[in-house]
Amino acid sequence: MYLETDGSCRVSGDIKIVLRKLAERDRMVLVVTPLLEDKNRLMNEEKSEKVYVRRVLEAQQALETGEIRPDVVVVQNYEIIKGAGTDAVLRKMWKGQVIYMNEESNQDLDRYPVFEEEKRKELFEVRAISEIEKFSVVFAVTKLKPVKKTCVVVRSKKEAEKLRIFLDAFGVGSEVDPGKMSEGKVGILSDNALLAHRYALVVDFTEEVESESAVVLRLGSQNSEEAKRFTRLLERAERYRYRVESVMRMITPMVLSGKKQIDPDVTKNLKGAFRME
Repeated sequence: MYLETDGSCRVSGDIKIVLRKLAERDRMVLVVTPLLEDKNRLMNEEKSEKVYVRRVLEAQQALETGEIRPDVVVVQNYEIIKGAGTDAVLRKMWKGQVIYMNEESNQDLDRYPVFEEEKRKELFEVRAISEIEKFSVVFAVTKLKPVKKTCVVVRSKKEAEKLRIFLDAFGVGSEVDPGKMSEGKVGILSDNALLAHRYALVVDFTEEVESESAVVLRLGSQNSEEAKRFTRLLERAERYRYRVESVMRMITPMVLSGKKQIDPDVTKNLKGAFRME
């Protein structure tokens, strides 16, 4: 089995399988190993341009200087690094996703959500192509009928910031790329989608999120048969589309860049509870 900690997990198995599965998802990976022989072996075996292998001090320097900006850090021989006390130093420099490897076990890695391909708790495909349609879905599950422990996975920092401003206009608290899930706040994830597996509901703008631990609303070009259970909620949200469009028009390039603010007097009536009409 696996154990998740703050933004991290522990995995037992073959590191080559881990790297292959991360490569399939186009992740930039920094492998940290305490042993020179392991570093040399991995550098000889691993041909991907998105995988960097460094020993502990080299990794610390690369992270500190920005020489390497990984999506995921994979720590090999975790018990050795933990015993030497260098794990805490790494964690201070790197707040993102960390996979701690112990290779003595034959764990089935397909059971870890980062690598999940076929087993999903629940996946619903919801037709939402335009930005207004996607934001309307978010409005439905965060404002009209709030679902606890919700996050939204988006494609870019710019889209994340626009969604944050949108939710703020409706009085919905949110955090962009938080280090961990915060109770009572919607997570907006643009560069650490792996954290989505900590939430109960994931609204997926990217059509890429897969999870065995969360309900995923995948927004795309079609409705799945299973998505009918959300039809009533989304139909009711459609009645508030004019409010969604109105707020989105307020998010001008100047507002998005932070040079201007939306007039709070204009949105103050949007921050209270909405009735399910």
